[in-house]
Amino acid sequence: MRIIPLPYLTLTLSYVELANVARKMQPLPPEERDAIKKECAADGETHQRSSGTITCTLGATQYFVKYGISKALTNRVKTQPFLFDAKPQSIHKPRIPRLSDHFDDDEGKTYAVIEYINIKIPAPSDDLNTRVENTLRWLSEVSAPPDHVFGPLGGGCILHDFFSFNEGEAPLAFKNVKALERYMKKVCVFNG
Repeated sequence: MRIIPLPYLTLTLSYVELANVARKMQPLPPEERDAIKKECAADGETHQRSSGTITCTLGATQYFVKYGISKALTNRVKTQPFLFDAKPQSIHKPRIPRLSDHFDDDEGKTYAVIEYINIKIPAPSDDLNTRVENTLRWLSEVSAPPDHVFGPLGGGCILHDFFSFNEGEAPLAFKNVKALERYMKKVCVFNG
């Protein structure tokens, strides 16, 4: 079974809400940011890639670090805190790590420093379908902010692997879910 993330579940926050998200984070010291950039550069060279996710230890604290082209990663950086804070009382909420810091470098890369979660491989007896269903149920219950605009946080076209023919960016901004569904049906028919 392959789960395809739904690209229209991204949300838009106002500049005031984004400022509130930024205030909740304490930026890492410059020397720790430099260490992260160095680790990511080494990973990029080793694996011949410009983006990725690594585990990085700074002092006694371990983090996940996502790095990549700013245009592609910025929307994810903006979505993470929103989902972290959303519907905390729900029994179906998945474990979403806290965004600890994010920053850009002079080369157009963004770095998202995320709380490390010790990922446990589920036992074969665990019901993956039920867990996926519960997570999707929770996502469907998350309300968009009052000033929601369809598409990714910060505006612009949807960024998703579905649009891999266009470097992951939708060829146009969709006004609503129906417009996206019409487009997807046309693409599926065209690609037969």
